[in-house]
Amino acid sequence: MKKSILDTVEPIIPSLVDEKLEKKIVPTVNWLVNSSIVDDEWQFKPYNDAESDSKLKFNWKPVFDIEDSSAQVIWGIWKGFGKDFSVNYFENHDLFSSSKKAFVQNVRVVISFFAIEREVVTPRDITRQDVDALEVYIEQKNASYSYVSELLRICRLFYLNSPLLSNGIQFDPYSEAINPLSKVAKRISKPDGHTDTLYPKVGLGLLNHALRKISDSKGVLQRYEYYLHLKHSGKSNSYTIYRDKYSETFREIKRKVDVLYASSILVLLTLSAMRKHEMSLIELGETEMLLDGRQDLLTGRVFKTARTSTGKKTDRTVVKELKEALSIVVSLTAPMREKHRSKYLFIRLLHGDGHSIESKSTRVELAEDVLYRMLDVFAEDAGYAEGTLRPHMFRRFFSLMWAWRFETGDMEYLADLLFHNGQQFTKAYTSDEAVWEFIPEELKILTKDVLEKALLGEKNLYFGFSRAIKKYQNLIKKSVQVVGVSKAEVIAERLVEQLGYIVMPAADGYCFMNLSRASRARCGTNGMPEYSNRSEELCSNCPNFGVPLDRKEHWQRRYDAHKHTFETTKNSELRTAAKNGMRRAQRLLNSMKEDV
Repeated sequence: MKKSILDTVEPIIPSLVDEKLEKKIVPTVNWLVNSSIVDDEWQFKPYNDAESDSKLKFNWKPVFDIEDSSAQVIWGIWKGFGKDFSVNYFENHDLFSSSKKAFVQNVRVVISFFAIEREVVTPRDITRQDVDALEVYIEQKNASYSYVSELLRICRLFYLNSPLLSNGIQFDPYSEAINPLSKVAKRISKPDGHTDTLYPKVGLGLLNHALRKISDSKGVLQRYEYYLHLKHSGKSNSYTIYRDKYSETFREIKRKVDVLYASSILVLLTLSAMRKHEMSLIELGETEMLLDGRQDLLTGRVFKTARTSTGKKTDRTVVKELKEALSIVVSLTAPMREKHRSKYLFIRLLHGDGHSIESKSTRVELAEDVLYRMLDVFAEDAGYAEGTLRPHMFRRFFSLMWAWRFETGDMEYLADLLFHNGQQFTKAYTSDEAVWEFIPEELKILTKDVLEKALLGEKNLYFGFSRAIKKYQNLIKKSVQVVGVSKAEVIAERLVEQLGYIVMPAADGYCFMNLSRASRARCGTNGMPEYSNRSEELCSNCPNFGVPLDRKEHWQRRYDAHKHTFETTKNSELRTAAKNGMRRAQRLLNSMKEDV
């Protein structure tokens, strides 16, 4: 329930305005275009030329309608607080321009609710009931955990920063000991999603389409050059001349050029796993040195994980197809460079987004909205009907293909390729509910076959994974009286398709894995299995390891070899190792005896 609306405005104005707060407001800052924070229109300075101005504009207009003059007064107080609070936060936290805008947008949501919906006069007047009402309001948004956490964090910062602001909340709304923020956020939010997954068939199909466009680019480049020549000539019948010569319209050639440009970008993103901002900062000079053989690596700059305002230089190896894509970009952007200088490789095309031969615009960067439109055109041309294409999808696709399709499993190396600061970020890329789509067809067939035979009892499994198989067998027996091949096949398919099971074969047994069991893998050092680390010692203690009866002879030979070493060696360390080997092999052999 709302608090009562103020009866009058004039008498309360002096008591509402905090003189200390007014004195603390910094008149100008270097991260705004107009410098003045007292303005309601904030235009953040881009950290690189590829950020669109429209994406960095912000207005301190409340998210709720203001119905009367008293609400207008209250909003004025809260707006001043929000500005002061944001400036204080930015002075103590190094954020990119886009992150600054996202932060003030969230601040605006929180202060709008308190000021207009709850009619709280100042931050120091907030009560526990007001915070509870904010939680109800946020819960109704059905928002993600990350977004909800950020809104609640801002609310708590009103308390934590109160000594600096002189006007903050007078109690801790999310004390870790009493009411932890993470617990509340989890209760009133939905789980975070992730970038849409491009399945192998789709992702590789898009890559093949892009490579075909690049392979057939000669004719498109020639017609584009002629189109620009006609536009520059100023002939009144240039449209007709072009159509008669090539049997296509200006609109058609411009669309083909957009598709070709997007194709080159897609090849870069797919084969290099670059971030969008890293791609935008590739310089023309570095690219030209790569293309003419003066250097072997593609140089870029990454900011997100650099931990420095100047970014971190990146070097990536380049294959022939990627060089061809970069060469196309150089050709397509050359006409714009004749009109406007830019040190960056990826800029707008001369014909696009309001640009023309006569245009006086100096805006040449390939801003986010322009890039997205080109990817949309490419998606339509490629027949991609699943939704929109965005740069980060190809980075995720690269990661999943690396980790699963090619079974390298080396998270540390993949983290280096992606320029991640930690493997926990890389793991988020490769832990996907659709991982089954990324493993080879032969492995799918083997997995279904092994699980089907295990469920039917045709292939008995012993040791770690035997308990899981017995659990599934018991579930089957409870639901059906006779387990036929067809029924076992259906259940095996569910295990591999819905639960994501995969079977990795080796001479000494099988590894049974899915996302929920991956962290239990003894061969893993970072929460994921690393099959190259497999050893007798690790496998004989792993709950994901299963040994069929036809491997009994293999383990018997291991036992005999360890026993022979134990009985003949005079080296104490080798004798101890052999004794441990005998023990491990005997454990597996005993598990087979117990079940026979």
